[in-house]
Amino acid sequence: MRRALSFAAVAVFTLVASSSAFALPNDKFQGKPKFTAGGSLGAYVWHDGDGHHVRFTTVANKVVRRFHGKVCGKDVTAVKAVRTEVGDGVKVGPKGHCVMFDFKTNAGLDGFDFRMPDGAVITYDFEIDGKQLAPKLIRIGTKGVNPPHSPFKLQR
Repeated sequence: MRRALSFAAVAVFTLVASSSAFALPNDKFQGKPKFTAGGSLGAYVWHDGDGHHVRFTTVANKVVRRFHGKVCGKDVTAVKAVRTEVGDGVKVGPKGHCVMFDFKTNAGLDGFDFRMPDGAVITYDFEIDGKQLAPKLIRIGTKGVNPPHSPFKLQR
């Protein structure tokens, strides 16, 4: 009985922890992380005076990687694709709550910019080649902080 209760407690804690926003002070979410196209594999997330930004890069090894997913919150506006090629796509989902994207990247950089009201909780859900992108490949803000899990939520 004791073992069943501790298992249940762990399950409830895991559910609560995974559904809450990642507590990241605004100063760590602010500002562009350091990265270059073709320099490393991963996702980069930041906010500045121009809004929210998401970029994906791959290593220069001629392997095409597919980044797919969505970023959801409240009242997404001013969505703009950045450095996309033929076949890449960025669109706003139903009711304007999500940016859905699909990029094929090879030694380059793809991404998008958007705006969302201050205080909104934003859920970032990134996949690479059909699998969840590992938190160690996601870098947030000027310090390149990794989220504790993926998908993750941030509140500005």
